[in-house]
Amino acid sequence: MAISRTEGCNTMLCSNCGQLFCYRCGQKISGYDHFSGNCELFTREEIVQWEMRMNPRQIAGQIQAERHANHGHPCPGCGQVNIK
Repeated sequence: MAISRTEGCNTMLCSNCGQLFCYRCGQKISGYDHFSGNCELFTREEIVQWEMRMNPRQIAGQIQAERHANHGHPCPGCGQVNIK
C-alpha cells in the first residue's frame, strides 16, 4: 500500500495497521520526541504557507480590536482583546 503526504506535519499513521511513523525517515515513532532530532515536524515550506494564511487574520483581528478598544477586555492569559 503506497502512502503519500499532501500537507501537514511529518507524522504519518498507517491506515492498515495504525503504526505511527516519520514520513521523512520512515522510522516507527510513538510521539513527538522523534522530531527533536534530525527530522522536522513541519517543513519550512509548510511553516511559511501557514504564516501566510494566518497573518491576514492576525492583522484583521488587531484592526477590529483597535476599533472597539473601549468595549473589549483583554484575556488574562494571552492579552487578546475580546469584544462582548
